[in-house]
Amino acid sequence: MSIATVTPDHVEKAVHAVLWELLTVIEPLFGPVATARLLGLTEEESESWPGYGQVPTEKRDLARLSEGVGHYAATLGTYVWGGVGGLHSENTFPEVHLLGQVVEAMAEKVVFDTDRGGWFGTASPLIGDNKATDIVKWVVAGYIARARIDWLGGDITIEELAALARVSEKTLRMAANPKNDGALKISKRSHRTVITVDDAMEWLARRPDFMPTRNDNLSTQRDIHMGGTASQFRKYIVYLNSSSPDIREAAKKSGLSDERITVLLEGEISSKNFDFEPDELLRVAGAMGIETPNSFARWVLELQHQERVGRMEASLRQQVLRLSASEAHGNAP
Repeated sequence: MSIATVTPDHVEKAVHAVLWELLTVIEPLFGPVATARLLGLTEEESESWPGYGQVPTEKRDLARLSEGVGHYAATLGTYVWGGVGGLHSENTFPEVHLLGQVVEAMAEKVVFDTDRGGWFGTASPLIGDNKATDIVKWVVAGYIARARIDWLGGDITIEELAALARVSEKTLRMAANPKNDGALKISKRSHRTVITVDDAMEWLARRPDFMPTRNDNLSTQRDIHMGGTASQFRKYIVYLNSSSPDIREAAKKSGLSDERITVLLEGEISSKNFDFEPDELLRVAGAMGIETPNSFARWVLELQHQERVGRMEASLRQQVLRLSASEAHGNAP
C-alpha cells in the first residue's frame, strides 16, 4: 500500500467505486437525483433515475456534493498531484471536502460487490495496490492542502501535506526533524501540529517531484490573496511573469522607469529598493491589466508598511542590546 503508486486514473476509478458502493448510505442523505449526479450520469440518465425530483429539503447542504465530485472525478488526481485542472475554485471545495468526510465515516462499512457492473465498470475494493477508500482519503487530503496553498489559506495538517507530497505521514514527520538540513518547519496550534502555507511552499519547492499549480484560465483577480504574506505576493508576481510574457512592456505604459519595473516584478518586498507610492501602484496595476488596481495597491502598501515596521523593530532591538552590553561593562553614559 503506497500513495506514491496512485495515478489520476486510479483516483477516478476509486471515486466512482466508492460512490457506487455507498449508494445505500448516500441515497437517504442526498436523494435519488443527487445520487445520480454523484455518479456522473447524463441529464437523460438522471431523469430516468427512480424517484427523480425528490431531493429531501432538509438535506440541501449535503446535496451540494453532487455539484462537483462525479463531474471532477476524472481530473481530481491530475489537479492534486499535477497542478493541472479546473479545481481552483472555492465552488468545488465543499463537495470534495464532504466526499472525504463521508468516506472517512463509512470506509470500514463499505462492502464491495465485485460481481456487480455499472456505468463505471465493476466496483473493486482494490485499485492498483491500494484500497479504493484509502485513495479517496489521500486525494481529498491532498486537495485540501493544494487549495490552502492556492486560494483558501490557513494551516495545513501533517496528513494533508503528506498526501500532497505523496509521502507517508511518518516520512513527513522525519522531514520535520530540526537536525536535518532544510527541515520542514512545523508549528503548534493548541494540541495540533500544523504547517503554515509559507513553510509548506518553501519545503515543497525543494522537492523535484512537486508540481506548482498552473492553469491558463486562472484569473488574475482570483490569484491575489488580499492581506496575504510577502511569500504569497512573490508567488503572485511569478504568476504574472509566467502567464503574461509582455507584462514588462505593458508596465512601461505606467511611466515607471525600467529600474522601478524590475524591482516590482522581482517581487522582493524585503529589498531596500522596494518602495512605491500609491499613485505609482495604481498606474502600473492598470497598465498591467490587473482587474482590481485599488486592491493590488492596498495589498502592496500593507506589505511595505509591515516590512518597514519589522526593520524598525529589528533596529530598536539591536540598539537595546548594544545599550545593555554597554551597561554591563560599565560604559553607560
